[in-house]
Amino acid sequence: EYVLDRPLPCQEHEGQRCPYASKWEFDPDEYDVLIGHYNHAHKPKVAAGRTVVFDEFPDAYETLLGPELQGAVSYWLEATDGVPFDSYTDLLENRDDESRRADALLWFDEHGVEPDETHVFDDASAHAAAPLAVFTLLASDDLGNGFERAELEDIGLGVFDRARGGVSVLQAPALEYASGVVALDGTPTKRMWELALGERLNHRPVLQGEERAEYVRDALNLNLVRTTEYVKPYNSADHVNTEQDAALLEAVTEKHGERPSVITTTTAEHEYDADGVLEHVDETKHYGNVLGSNEFDDTRLGAVIGSNHYGDHYIKKWGAYAGGAVDRGEEKGADLSYSGFGDDVLQHMREHDTLQAAMRFGRDGNGAVVYVHTDTLPEWVPLAGEGRVLTTWSDGMRDVVDALEDLTTATTADVVAHPAVDLTRRQVFNNLEALRERGVLEREQDTEDGRRVVWRDDGLHRLGEHGEVELEPVDLEDLDDDEVEEIARTVYYTPNFLNSLAEDAGSVGRPSPEVSDPAQAAANGGDRPPDDAD
Repeated sequence: EYVLDRPLPCQEHEGQRCPYASKWEFDPDEYDVLIGHYNHAHKPKVAAGRTVVFDEFPDAYETLLGPELQGAVSYWLEATDGVPFDSYTDLLENRDDESRRADALLWFDEHGVEPDETHVFDDASAHAAAPLAVFTLLASDDLGNGFERAELEDIGLGVFDRARGGVSVLQAPALEYASGVVALDGTPTKRMWELALGERLNHRPVLQGEERAEYVRDALNLNLVRTTEYVKPYNSADHVNTEQDAALLEAVTEKHGERPSVITTTTAEHEYDADGVLEHVDETKHYGNVLGSNEFDDTRLGAVIGSNHYGDHYIKKWGAYAGGAVDRGEEKGADLSYSGFGDDVLQHMREHDTLQAAMRFGRDGNGAVVYVHTDTLPEWVPLAGEGRVLTTWSDGMRDVVDALEDLTTATTADVVAHPAVDLTRRQVFNNLEALRERGVLEREQDTEDGRRVVWRDDGLHRLGEHGEVELEPVDLEDLDDDEVEEIARTVYYTPNFLNSLAEDAGSVGRPSPEVSDPAQAAANGGDRPPDDAD
């Protein structure tokens, strides 16, 4: 209506009402249970007086201003009287001017720190969170690691990343009038949940100790096979080993008689598409779009390839949300470590993402065999077997194999002369010897010329197209209908968080619906896992 200067088309005639708006005209007290999106928790109408349950870590409570930050801030400053800065550049370069800074903060004292939605209709560069970004730049404290942090009164938190030139605003949902808060998460990071919801939480695992491993192995019938001892961070194309992954997928297909479905990073998906790896995959998804999904619930064969690492900036940002400076250590790979809160965030985005991805398969009770090509499963997770990609073939080796399959029996000279081969005699001989040592090629003296040897095919068909892989035998146990029904009645392993009465805080067992006064909780904000391409 602001833009059109007239009623919306859905309600411009007498008696017409907006269908969406009309659906909000209901009495919540008439319903025992309300089911909605994370964003609906911002509406006190549906949260007040209720126990609010969040299923899986929420990604809806953060606003990011990256490339659009400069234009959004500049437009808001131009359109707003009383804030003595002309543009984003002026603000960034002169925010230490005490007089101008004091005048700007006085404006916020008088008008409040809150989003400005009206300007977004006036210009393409406008952003509702622009005033929050301006306040963050004016009121933030330097944490000493390239990040700054500001408390945004009733909004939440603002964080400025100087190196990347971005502002993040975290706004917790409106839970101050909720009677209780419960957070459900199979791989929880308690402090991150508290920041996301602005609530103090007590951690109460449903399963204890060995029960977790028993649940994964016996109740879910999830057979996990680890196939590498490396972390394999796959958020950079430089780290994606398409040849090795293709060799693994080809071997899995050969072993089980069907192609596996794959969960990996978006970066790896693009590399697989470019290098033809997807021909060995039934279906592929990336980490960011499988959490809470049942799309692979009846998939019996899967692979999780590569691990997530969003970048140091993501971990430092979360440290800033928590109020501290996080720095990266000198180690790499499995020994990578961060100061302060950083290792908890690392585990959240790496080990927890890997396990959550693996648990997407076979969730209907019949289970699955899942090959995990990253050594980032939590230590407590049971393994059904191990495997390794022993080697991948060079282009020269492939050419030699193609020539042998064409010739069947040949001398070294015959292979060198074959049109598929462009190698020296020594290179050809070394490849032939490597095949003989793998037991797929025989070497005999030439009966016609004792000075020569003849190479005979002794199982070249057993070689994978991309390399040699060793997999331990792991078969999926078939369950009868009664067993499937029993598993379907089993509560999934879901450690959960809730805010509870102080005298109940130390107890262990199933969650209690009793909760503490939400007013005692600290107000903070939340974050979402970013796109892997970031």
